[in-house]
Amino acid sequence: MNASPKNDGKTYFRLPGEDDALGRGGSVAHSTADLLPLQRLARYDDEMLASVTNRKPDELAGKAWRERDDTSRYSLWSKGSGEIRAYLDASELAEWIRLKESGVSKKYSQELARRTMDAMHELSKNRLGKIKRQRSKDGLSYQETRLVLKADVELPGEVSKENTDAVDNPATDGVAGE
Repeated sequence: MNASPKNDGKTYFRLPGEDDALGRGGSVAHSTADLLPLQRLARYDDEMLASVTNRKPDELAGKAWRERDDTSRYSLWSKGSGEIRAYLDASELAEWIRLKESGVSKKYSQELARRTMDAMHELSKNRLGKIKRQRSKDGLSYQETRLVLKADVELPGEVSKENTDAVDNPATDGVAGE
């Protein structure tokens, strides 16, 4: 519920699925309390995020989740295909942490990336999956952690592809033309 003051001194509440008492239009699908902890953290600006979290990995998890919507060429998250909607590799997260956080060494950024991925998994209430995969670089083979968001996972407050397809292409019951 969102409480809003009106000029008459009374407090009005906007309920999901109901008309707005202040006449602003639109609808409320989810309150902040309905969101996952990770989604709530991502809504804060950097200063507020630092003040509400008591662990650096939780703060970085909120910032990294916010980056998921970035569609630029050098985005932190990669777009998946098939059953994976998006994914994040530990090496990419470690590099991103080194760029965003001043004075962080390569070794510490790798540790922070591991702890941040654990925090993201926990704060998403296990909606993000963690997988280990083999990766080869410079002729050497490494085992790397990847955080994945599967295509069939529903996130509160986000419209799934199936829902948007239903809106874009509504089914008809064989209505005959004139």
